[in-house]
Amino acid sequence: MKAVDFGSAMGYFSLPMAEMVGPEGTIYCFDIQQKMLGKLTSRALKQGYSGIIKPILIKDGNPLSI
Repeated sequence: MKAVDFGSAMGYFSLPMAEMVGPEGTIYCFDIQQKMLGKLTSRALKQGYSGIIKPILIKDGNPLSI
């Protein structure tokens, strides 16, 4: 299963979704702040979801610019 979290910030929704999709799933996490994606990555690593969470930086406020 794959899912998307726009405006993921530190993973309020992303991390619970990672548990739902399991180790074979992927959560694409979009945010405009690299700092928030860094915190999300740290939290995902601590909880064992680093292979499931895929942080993606949105540039210029346009999700199509990735």
